[in-house]
Amino acid sequence: PPTGSPYYPDWISTSQVCINDGLTPAYMKELQQQQANYLYMDKQECCETHFSWRVRQCMGNDEPVYYRDGSSSTCVKGETRDDYDIAFDTLEECCEEQVWDLYGCMQDSPKYLEFEFSIEFADLSEPTNCQNADAIAKRLQDAMAPAMSSGTEVLVVGIGAVTIDNDVALGTTQCGGSLSGQSYQGDFSLGVDYSDPSGDVTVVTFRVFKDCSSSGCTSDQSIQSLYDETWQSLETYVDSGSMEQDILDSVNTSPAVPQ
Repeated sequence: PPTGSPYYPDWISTSQVCINDGLTPAYMKELQQQQANYLYMDKQECCETHFSWRVRQCMGNDEPVYYRDGSSSTCVKGETRDDYDIAFDTLEECCEEQVWDLYGCMQDSPKYLEFEFSIEFADLSEPTNCQNADAIAKRLQDAMAPAMSSGTEVLVVGIGAVTIDNDVALGTTQCGGSLSGQSYQGDFSLGVDYSDPSGDVTVVTFRVFKDCSSSGCTSDQSIQSLYDETWQSLETYVDSGSMEQDILDSVNTSPAVPQ
């Protein structure tokens, strides 16, 4: 059976996810047979086994995807709201597969501004496995989320030479770059790097999604204006030290990430 703090299905939680908080129920770990049924080193395997109808939500993949907006003739971008929402990478794919009027759907669906920026982080090591990369990304995203303006979402898409992407079909994290080819799996003994990151400097790349609904994004001028406004807000957030403080507060109030 897995050692350390393995993942187990949490049916009590309203979110229904697989977690590894070290609080595994006694009945799941006391008998060898039960350990085989409930304890996993691989979060994805746990989610696919016990929450096959909601793998995306179980894995906690937050990258916005396109999906049909209820019974309307448009597609929207965001986190899928229902377990039965079908996710797509692009607006065109969603409109073509889900709505009979492709042109109307493309014209009437909400538009989104998207761009990337990078920041150097001191005392942060490049992750050595995909599960660790995902954990670091989630920690940064969750720390920053409350400070983002309405309609703005920031995701981590790169940590050093590691890239982090979204498998829309499975709703799981996929790692590339220096971790290309690795599955979403963590080893609770040898596979996680607990080395001291002091002195390391790692570049983290963020992707910003901004809903254009309020400004329209109907002209180059309106798109540029929205970009300038969003960028200035992010620049102030970073330069003022607020981002650093939010991350430090998150680290001090959450279970440790091993980097």
